[in-house]
Amino acid sequence: MTYPNILVLDYLRRTGKSNPEILLKTQSYLNVGYQRLLTFEVPGGGFDWYGRPPAKLLLTAYALLMLRDMSRVWDVDPQLIERTVEHLVRRQHPHGSWELDTPIGTWSGLASSVPVTAFVTWALAERGEDQAAEPVRRGLAWLSDRLDEVHEPYFLALIANAFVAAQPDHPIARGLLDRLAGMARGDERTAWWENGVETITYSTGPTAKIETTALVAYAFLRANRHVDLADRAIHYLIRNKDSFGTWHSTQATILSLRAMLAALRPQAAASRGTVTVILNGEPVSRIE
Repeated sequence: MTYPNILVLDYLRRTGKSNPEILLKTQSYLNVGYQRLLTFEVPGGGFDWYGRPPAKLLLTAYALLMLRDMSRVWDVDPQLIERTVEHLVRRQHPHGSWELDTPIGTWSGLASSVPVTAFVTWALAERGEDQAAEPVRRGLAWLSDRLDEVHEPYFLALIANAFVAAQPDHPIARGLLDRLAGMARGDERTAWWENGVETITYSTGPTAKIETTALVAYAFLRANRHVDLADRAIHYLIRNKDSFGTWHSTQATILSLRAMLAALRPQAAASRGTVTVILNGEPVSRIE
């Protein structure tokens, strides 16, 4: 639960709703989580479930996103981030794509290199360092040649986030966002996106729909396009919390919190709701 705790702390700080007790608890959990994360790094860079080589590609990209968000609220070793980026860059093919580890194992649902390349490119682009500029450019170029092959909102949302993180005003980024806007389902108050594929964290059904909706909302908000639709998506996420105040799975919770953080920008329309902050299974605060 380290990643959700990172986003909770960022949310509390941005909204000014933290108090010393909550801050102390969150910092304690983050310290433990960060030290535990270090045990999963493979010698030479990259991450594995057990800290043993070879490093797993998607897990390493996921770790990079987490380290980037953690660095906003915690002291993260910059050399750790550099090693993580270098590992991902080394794994890129000359033509710009990334492929899953062999054997594929638990990621067997991702038969295409498109979502894999989109996710890794997004992670590198969110980092925003010159170190990854050329790999990001190659990844985006490879993805742009395959857009006609992609029809699932989840995959399109991953690609859109990669483009928005790197080049938010690029015509391809705008086209992807407009395409996703046309795929929205909803009512007067809410909007969501269906998903018929397994996500990178193996989600299907309602949880995958939450992940997809959060990804689309995040891309809209980061690019400042289709903001009204993004706010309806935030309403959908708020309405679909589970009884614990989270979103059914760790990844759905992470993506939902990221979307809500993006919605805090000044130009976003207000969305009302309540989020219960739970740290290590213990409710510590309610965010109105």
